[in-house]
Amino acid sequence: MNRESREHETIVKKIPDELFRTVDISGMSGAYELCCQWLLWNAYLKLRGRRMSDEEIYEWLKTQSWVDKARPSGVQVVAVSAHLAVILNEGYSMWLAKIAQNESGRIYFMNWKLLNAFEKCYLEK
Repeated sequence: MNRESREHETIVKKIPDELFRTVDISGMSGAYELCCQWLLWNAYLKLRGRRMSDEEIYEWLKTQSWVDKARPSGVQVVAVSAHLAVILNEGYSMWLAKIAQNESGRIYFMNWKLLNAFEKCYLEK
């Protein structure tokens, strides 16, 4: 199994301690970026296998009650929608490759342990 396949399996199975690569979506850090990551990967798990435009994803996200608990800004939802459209339509590996061509510094490691902690600490109040 190649690196991208292992990372994809980690994402889909929500393996807490295994790392996978992701892209800095917001250009910001802390809770703002974690919110983007939480939205991206939870939406991916719900939509994987579909092909959708960023506009369709944006409209879908606006109808999801689980998204509301994060209270994302419109800019966050737009950014997540754009990135998710690439992942759904071209695949995880291609998404990473496109970013790596011009902005490899935006790729970093993430895991479900951190995303779950974000959800527990910031969203379950």
